[in-house]
Amino acid sequence: MRIILYRRAYRTMIRYGTELSRPQKESAGVLFGEPTHEYIKIYYAEYLKIGEHAFVELEPTDILRSYIKSEILGTKLVGIYHTHPDFGVTPSSIDLKTMKIIWDISPNAVMIILDPLQQDIKNKIAAYVSSKRGNIYKIPVEIRW
Repeated sequence: MRIILYRRAYRTMIRYGTELSRPQKESAGVLFGEPTHEYIKIYYAEYLKIGEHAFVELEPTDILRSYIKSEILGTKLVGIYHTHPDFGVTPSSIDLKTMKIIWDISPNAVMIILDPLQQDIKNKIAAYVSSKRGNIYKIPVEIRW
């Protein structure tokens, strides 16, 4: 399993993670794309919220609205993203609890964590999925420019 992240989605996440939410605050949103057995293509990212320095929360109604929007776009809601400004791309305990809830509803969902202040692309973005047994693991991200 791997992520193919298209430029438009990547730029949306970076833009809202740096310019509009001020880099000191987390921002979060949803990911639209196409899942298969081998990869998840992410075509669009939609920004939803600005949080605090080390916390942002998406409400269930945010996710529901995004699911409806995915139907209108003719694509799938494939996951969520949020930023960790200047503290890496490893999921926090809160991130893991949030994603366990989402994975209970949508087992193939992806969580992307982005550190918009990192210069090195390898440390700037990470994607996580869940196994059928509930284990969380990191998967490769390929950005299509």
